[in-house]
Amino acid sequence: MDTNNTGTTTSQQPSQITNSNNCGGDEDMRLLEMVTGLVSEYLISNSGNDCNPVKPLAAWPVFGFKLDGSPLCDDVAAVVAPPSSNAGIHDASTSTKSSCTGTTCCSGSGCGGGRNGKLMEIMRRYLYLQPCTRSPGFSNQLYSCARLPGLMAAIVSTIHNTSIATFEVSPVATMMEHDILQRTALLLGWTADADTKPDGVMTSGGSNSNLMAMLCARYRVCPQCNRTGWANAGVLTCFVSTQAHYSFEKAALTLGLGLDNVRKVASDDRGRMIPAMLDDAIHSSIERGEKPFIVCATAGSTVLGAFDPILEIAAITKKYNLWLHVDGAWGGPVLFSQNSGPTLLRGINLADSFTIDFHKLLGVPLMAAVFVTKHKQLLLDSVSLHSNTTSYQLHAESEGPDTGTKSLATARVADAFKLWMTWKVLGDSGFGAAVDRAMSLARELVRIIRSEPELELLNDPQFVNVCFRFIGTKTACSTESTGTPQGRDEYLNDLNLRARKLLMQDGRYMVNYAYVIHGSSTVLAFRYVCVSCALEPHHLPDIVAVILICCREAATSLSDSQLQKTS
Repeated sequence: MDTNNTGTTTSQQPSQITNSNNCGGDEDMRLLEMVTGLVSEYLISNSGNDCNPVKPLAAWPVFGFKLDGSPLCDDVAAVVAPPSSNAGIHDASTSTKSSCTGTTCCSGSGCGGGRNGKLMEIMRRYLYLQPCTRSPGFSNQLYSCARLPGLMAAIVSTIHNTSIATFEVSPVATMMEHDILQRTALLLGWTADADTKPDGVMTSGGSNSNLMAMLCARYRVCPQCNRTGWANAGVLTCFVSTQAHYSFEKAALTLGLGLDNVRKVASDDRGRMIPAMLDDAIHSSIERGEKPFIVCATAGSTVLGAFDPILEIAAITKKYNLWLHVDGAWGGPVLFSQNSGPTLLRGINLADSFTIDFHKLLGVPLMAAVFVTKHKQLLLDSVSLHSNTTSYQLHAESEGPDTGTKSLATARVADAFKLWMTWKVLGDSGFGAAVDRAMSLARELVRIIRSEPELELLNDPQFVNVCFRFIGTKTACSTESTGTPQGRDEYLNDLNLRARKLLMQDGRYMVNYAYVIHGSSTVLAFRYVCVSCALEPHHLPDIVAVILICCREAATSLSDSQLQKTS
């Protein structure tokens, strides 16, 4: 209520301020309808039933833009180009009409141009110019297509636009995350008792989870570091295998531990840490007056898919009273496999902490990373401030568990819903079947590669990573024709890298490469991961055939270029 200059009380007039970005107007609802149609069209046209990801509506291959300056690059540049003015795209009545013909940007519904036409054109180009991760031809990363239950949950959770830091603003997602953490702990064989109080937190990814593990381990041996830093802490050392993920080195940078204090332990020919070498490295560190504080074992390395022998490593960490962390960001899902889990993760119940990324092999939409530890209170002590500086948000009187107290990030997306929903639909058995299926596909791919005399298998897979290279015919790529064995490997590295570029330009398959140890050399390999839930056995022969075509073409072009140099 307000009082005017005559003393009469009047009702306060509503604000005349207009919201040009109002959410829920007719035009916005129309845009929402069109976007829904576009997304539905994309999901249907990229259902994964056809190995060739080129779709009539898009006409783009799995790799959306070429590397050779073709027009597709111009299309990408058009999407990311800055706007011509600072006015924005908001006024349908004054904006320039788009080129929509009723099919270009709105799936035949006719946007009529204007603001919606411009926005739909951008959205459509973005959707179709990005590499199609839903295609069985996509095997470039350690993730691929998102399963629909999780995808739908991600859309629903985004609508709320809330953080999961506090229970009061995100009660359902908070309880879902708690359920996920406790269920994961049970799968690891951790049951609550006097010494074990499992807890954890969902993180932004495996790298962040591994950082959490190092924080907890540091606090265990040097709690004063949280307040005084490294003063009087001595030299703390961390131990990983030569195949471990680089996130441990990044964690060392973040913590101020120092890269030199991340000690890399030798691996065997399958990429597994050698326990005897670990024991020697820890013993040597102690003799130098240093303080070993954590061993980070790997369950599924990113290149070879190697699993360190956890049981043997656990015996060593017990001997020296060290924290044992297992990085299962990639290979952790074998927890769900009755066939592989008991062997590959033997001794996992002895770990102090564990990392697993559900957004990789299991197809939960990015991100769905989980960090769990046996030591709930130690986790809280490691990352909590124990002060009133957070009282504006993290209230001691909260009626529910606030996850912000145990996370390095305050505002976190409610990732729990998409993971919880996918798990709810598939169950433990569905996740286990997905792992077994992927491993079966990897075995079939190995069989096909071994049957091709021009290909050389470079690892004996424990998991779903298959590394191989093109070696050509004995005469064309022999030591005699390329000089020394080192010269042969350099020649083949060049050849296979050229072939990979041709494969990317071909567009049907997107396969990454990596460098692996082969004998005394470091060689370039195609790293194929059987990660896509759209991948079927009948796709594998075609994948190998297309790679062979690209390799032979690369070999021909390389031979021609060498002849030109000598002529």
